[in-house]
Amino acid sequence: MAKQTLIIDDLSGDTGAKTRQFSFDGMNYEIDLTDASFATFKGALKPFIKVARATGPGRSRPAAPARARRS
Repeated sequence: MAKQTLIIDDLSGDTGAKTRQFSFDGMNYEIDLTDASFATFKGALKPFIKVARATGPGRSRPAAPARARRS
């Protein structure tokens, strides 16, 4: 028998939500939101994101050049 999982919006209680991830103040979060609730969430953050600096994934330092071996 097939199973179906319904994801419920954590704010509105509506079905059809998707799990969204975000980070704030050094903490990672997940919340289940419908597209409408997610649009509200993004709209609330928009003025802050507009003036914020985007950061990318951490970059590793390039490897140091190989040193010649003396025999």
